[in-house]
Amino acid sequence: MSTEEQIRKIKAYLGFAVKSRSIVWGADNILARKRFYPLILEDETFDGKAAREIADYAGERIPLLKVSGLNALLNKEVCKVVAITDKNLAEIIKITINAGSD
Repeated sequence: MSTEEQIRKIKAYLGFAVKSRSIVWGADNILARKRFYPLILEDETFDGKAAREIADYAGERIPLLKVSGLNALLNKEVCKVVAITDKNLAEIIKITINAGSD
């Protein structure tokens, strides 16, 4: 799969997540809800205390994937971390991201 095709697919899946309200925006909201998320995506530039808290929260039970240019993929100016709440969307996003890393 080409990088452009992979980016296009990830953008589409994230768009579906936004439209279906299957996304939680930001570290504060993710940590405040204290629930299981099938997937957490964080931007490569996401660091500091909030990044450590998200990593601790995810632990071994929640997949935590770093994505380059999460802002651009979501068409948001400032977005460093999101959680996907729909397990089917989360699974296809994981598969698509991992297909590019092979």
